[in-house]
Amino acid sequence: MTFYENTEEDFLENDVNPYCLEKAFTDYNHYLAMKELTKLEKLVLYTLIIETLPLGEACRKLKLTKYEIIKIKEKALRRFRNNLKRIIRKGEDLK
Repeated sequence: MTFYENTEEDFLENDVNPYCLEKAFTDYNHYLAMKELTKLEKLVLYTLIIETLPLGEACRKLKLTKYEIIKIKEKALRRFRNNLKRIIRKGEDLK
């Protein structure tokens, strides 16, 4: 996965925010796979991964339970992987 090396600087330059998390990727396939996630899924991933908030703080910030955040994160990561597989397969079919 191609994630920006200099995260803070690159994020600022590329306007990475909770609703445009796809801008964190330099690889177009990863960009497309992330772009298909819902706003809530992106928000949860951004809060947990980019802001690196502990689960308890993320719960307070997002006004969700631990169970809800864990389920949304799991679903988002599963959808991201499936989207990426589909996009890569589609690209290979075009060759």
